[in-house]
Amino acid sequence: MSPAGEGRHPDLQAIRKIAEGAFDAYLADLRTLVNIDCGTYLPDGVNRVADIMQASFESRGWSVERIAHRPEAGRPRLGDVLVATLPAPGNRNVLLVGHMDTVFPDGTATERPFRVEGSTAYGPGVSDMKGGLLGGLYAVGALRDAEAEALPTITYVCNPDEEIGSPFSGRIILEQARSADACFVLEGARENGDIVSARKGVTDFRIVIRGRAAHAGVEPERGRSATIEAAHMVIALHELNGRWPGVTVNVGVIQGGTRPNVVADRCELHVDLRAPAASSFREAEAALRAAAARRVVPDTEAEVIALSGFPPIEKPPRVGPRTRTRWPGWASRRWTGSARSGARITLLPNGSTWKA
Repeated sequence: MSPAGEGRHPDLQAIRKIAEGAFDAYLADLRTLVNIDCGTYLPDGVNRVADIMQASFESRGWSVERIAHRPEAGRPRLGDVLVATLPAPGNRNVLLVGHMDTVFPDGTATERPFRVEGSTAYGPGVSDMKGGLLGGLYAVGALRDAEAEALPTITYVCNPDEEIGSPFSGRIILEQARSADACFVLEGARENGDIVSARKGVTDFRIVIRGRAAHAGVEPERGRSATIEAAHMVIALHELNGRWPGVTVNVGVIQGGTRPNVVADRCELHVDLRAPAASSFREAEAALRAAAARRVVPDTEAEVIALSGFPPIEKPPRVGPRTRTRWPGWASRRWTGSARSGARITLLPNGSTWKA
């Protein structure tokens, strides 16, 4: 971390000692965050995490900008974005990114609160990614205490919506990334400890199927059932699994109809599409749209709406120790996201593992 030309090297033993000394405080902070329900669509919970992170940044001398989400009419509100900055002399800039939301529903923290068994901690979001969220803060603190003058300007973006593809925070992260010399996304490694160097692309789709309502007992022949059309479509979409290596398609949500005695005139599918390569991603998306365009129930129609997502990060081929390559399709596109974590991360002080 020393400035170019100084000929200094970090005192790794000093950094380790400082990190070990902060372990109990880290663990206490982790307990606090894990015991907060903060699913993406629980913005009050996400903002409780933001409150704690903001106070932690400010108590350590960071400046913090807090950006509230202003949703369009009819769209759900998300939590705030924090952009914390620790300025330093020189022109080097490092970006850290960590997300404050989880995938868990309200009440999960009460059902299975933070606990430690042996050297492993459990709880909702402990690895993905409350452990990493705090890890970045504590790591910078250890580096500052060991060699504060050697650090670059550090910007830390804490985003509230990573689990749904960062539709609100993506623009903010991209803006910060343009001036960064390096970026660290602080999610956990894979379950075996491997660093994530590639990641599937993902896009969420909403497919809205429209039919015609009718009384199911008196005149069903006048109806055009959107739910029957949806049922055939779900089967067709799931048959795309396995057509390309690593490609997955999942219809995770089906919502349709109003009453048992009414032919449903509307049904909505929420679909998750993932692929490890840009080429298979394009082919799978085309196949998804083709499946949605086919009709089984006459006079029904379907609209495919692509929501938030990000492209694959493909691991570049290693040609030699000095070879530098770029991930195709990544640097030039206006997308953002982070590697999905595995089930655990390893901490510096004692090799403890933290399991989601």
